[in-house]
Amino acid sequence: MNSDEIWLLQLWSGVIGSFVSAVLGGLVALLVVRLTNGQQKRHAAEARQIAAIADLLAATAAMIKKYREGAAVIQDLLLAAEAASLRWQMEDENKILPGEIGKWPYHMGTLALATFTNREVEADRSRYFDLMSAAWTELSFCAMAWPKATPAQRDAHVSLLQGARLEQESAMSDVENATAFSQH
Repeated sequence: MNSDEIWLLQLWSGVIGSFVSAVLGGLVALLVVRLTNGQQKRHAAEARQIAAIADLLAATAAMIKKYREGAAVIQDLLLAAEAASLRWQMEDENKILPGEIGKWPYHMGTLALATFTNREVEADRSRYFDLMSAAWTELSFCAMAWPKATPAQRDAHVSLLQGARLEQESAMSDVENATAFSQH
């Protein structure tokens, strides 16, 4: 091999090495960008979900504080709670959450309206208020634990919410029946 051939061989070796390095560097950069974008999307979805949960809890807590202001205020809070519930459902992948969490704004609104409607009879108002407070406690416990819960824990939270809601609906029915009976 003469010096011209060695020179060409070294040149091609350098060109090929540079090309391979550039391709590998580009692939690594694309991979890093893709992973970073994926993480950013997950973090943004988590932040939107937490905001929706916070809005749902704020609207339902306001029902407890403002039920005395009447049906119009309760209706406004119900709409805010429903919007937050829908946003939560859109941001979550749990299959059973939408069927249950979508019922909670109306459940809380019904309890707030029953508490308002029965405000003249202290015993009835107190029972409905206690049911509304217990409902919010269950909802807030499950909602605050949701973001960090595992899929199995989330399923358990949904089951807990459903059981609490059904129990409270039964208790509401008992109060209504007792009230109707005492009026006759």
